[in-house]
Amino acid sequence: MRWPDELRDTSRASGWLNKLLRAAKAHAIVDSHNVRLLESTHGTTLEVQAGGGSGANIRQFRVKTIQNDFYTCREWNGKAEGTEDISVARPFEHRVSNFNGQSIAYSSDGDVFTATYSYASPTKRTKTVSGTAETQVLVPYFKADFHLIYAVNVSAALTAGPSNTAITDPDGDPITLLDLNVDGRAWAKLESTAGN
Repeated sequence: MRWPDELRDTSRASGWLNKLLRAAKAHAIVDSHNVRLLESTHGTTLEVQAGGGSGANIRQFRVKTIQNDFYTCREWNGKAEGTEDISVARPFEHRVSNFNGQSIAYSSDGDVFTATYSYASPTKRTKTVSGTAETQVLVPYFKADFHLIYAVNVSAALTAGPSNTAITDPDGDPITLLDLNVDGRAWAKLESTAGN
């Protein structure tokens, strides 16, 4: 913030305003390590940045396409999209390779059952339990070039599937960015859309 100069006249009001100005300056929030002050015509925002030292470096991405185990994204800075395609691993529960064709035994609160999974697309699957099939989709739905995700770099390559195969990008390089799923996307039963 650009502060005004102190008033030079000797009136009581000027003296009081100068004291107020000095107090405001002494308590002003300023840029510092991992903190940035952003000023605009809409007001002032204090942005606390992750990173520095051992903290996590969380990055924001715009989803372009969805593959079985990862997203193709572009970094997003809040105003503009980057030009480089970046692969970000999907959360464990969303990775197709972890569940497609698998029969998984579950036990919860005394109930024991086996679920089998079959995928129609990276965001739509059929879950069958005791012969009853349920079509599920990830909600909230994704819209390409609209939805944002937040990802963090992990120290090791991420894996998927029963054999824990490394998730790789289109160039064959291991993916080390992981979507944090801050929107809480989860599989949910697809309700009939007939008549809508």
